[in-house]
Amino acid sequence: MLAKLMSLLLLGIVRFLTGSQARWYGCPPKAEQRIYFANHQSHADMVLIWAALPEELRSITRPIAAKDYWTKTPFRQWITTAVFNAVYVDRQATPARAADPAPGPVTAATTAVPVGALDALAAASANADTAMAGGPDPSPDALPRAATPPKRLHTLETLAKAGIPTTVMVAPVIPALNDSEIESILKAASAAGAESAGYVLLRLPLEVRDIFREWLMKEMPDRASHVMSLVRSMRQGKDYDAAWGRRMKGTGPYAWSIGRRFELACTKLKLNQQKTRLEPAKFRPPVMKGQQLPLF
Repeated sequence: MLAKLMSLLLLGIVRFLTGSQARWYGCPPKAEQRIYFANHQSHADMVLIWAALPEELRSITRPIAAKDYWTKTPFRQWITTAVFNAVYVDRQATPARAADPAPGPVTAATTAVPVGALDALAAASANADTAMAGGPDPSPDALPRAATPPKRLHTLETLAKAGIPTTVMVAPVIPALNDSEIESILKAASAAGAESAGYVLLRLPLEVRDIFREWLMKEMPDRASHVMSLVRSMRQGKDYDAAWGRRMKGTGPYAWSIGRRFELACTKLKLNQQKTRLEPAKFRPPVMKGQQLPLF
């Protein structure tokens, strides 16, 4: 009863202070499998999206909440558990990666929904891939808030067992740093149920170049010059080549060898055997307010 009263109070406060309201274009609210997300990062996003949902959907929609913020006080924790029924995500970076860290957002989202409830999503995904993050085991310094590969593979396996076609992306492939692990990554992904795979070479556009070089010199000074030399050998002698058709795969002997290794590994593991056929007939552009409806 108290949680119900608190939800009504929060609803009134949010709508009074922000005036937020939902406008459903081409996707009227339904009690079906959906993911709602905000286009900017704020702890208030969860509350605003929750308040915009109809009452019947608020009770069955589980928000993803930052554990470090929403459990800081007993009151916040009570709101997220009793009112929002949220799933916590641990964003805290630690000096040493735990053997079984807290799940990332994708893993948390899949555990929030019973596997049996994924059947509808599997049916709808019969002609579409679900992209999953792949890559070598990142160090806490490189990806301090990323889920570890075992957690990603667990999510991949959960989706695959539910009948949802899955793809693993090996990226970024960094020469002399992680390219030696391409085959082992694909093998683990295939064992987890992935049906297809792709890869992208390291890309260093604009200010990303300086950030990467600074990190490389700090963490691996003995290999920094060699890594950047190989990067330039794949990017027309530059740190980055943004040309269409080259920016993802690169050029030159080293880039060619990476591509051939990837293709051979996929062939051996029977990945990318079938191309996903898109269903454009199912697409319906949203009707904007004031727009005339088509006659046929």
